[in-house]
Amino acid sequence: GFITPLSYTQNAYSFNKNSFPYSLAKLLKNENYSLIICGRGDSEEYVKNMATKDRRIQYLGSIPHDEILQLQRTASLLVNPRTPEGIYTKYSFPSKTMEYLASGTPTLLYELPGIPKEYYHYCYSLNDQSITALAEKVDEVLSLSIEERTKLGEKAQQFILDTKNATIQCTKILELIKRT
Repeated sequence: GFITPLSYTQNAYSFNKNSFPYSLAKLLKNENYSLIICGRGDSEEYVKNMATKDRRIQYLGSIPHDEILQLQRTASLLVNPRTPEGIYTKYSFPSKTMEYLASGTPTLLYELPGIPKEYYHYCYSLNDQSITALAEKVDEVLSLSIEERTKLGEKAQQFILDTKNATIQCTKILELIKRT
């Protein structure tokens, strides 16, 4: 069958039996979806174990960055499952968001208070923190045409390249310093 890889290329931290990735894989409607997870962390053994129980979960461990970037470019959807739990999410911006959007691959993430609203024009997002809502959103996004998903991924990539590149960000910092 056709395999649609969903990639999560972050460290394997803070997964448990009630959350991502095992619960997500169980809830996805399409049995041919594949969830690819890369990285190391305190939940590595858990993720390895889940990969042995569900053929749709592939755990690749720690792999070279260029291979991660290739996986991101070839995935059908990149998922960042960080939820807005905790006060720190008001003040943090997950670096994976920039990396995922820059890949040109459609991205799905929870709406976090630390991510400016403008970013949500370039990705798929959800507010409901339940794993069921995440699975439903994955199914919804992957039911869209490849053309529609590709268009949003390319739009996101252009947004990052044009407005969030190092030169523009450094200029903003310098302007901020000049004002103080």
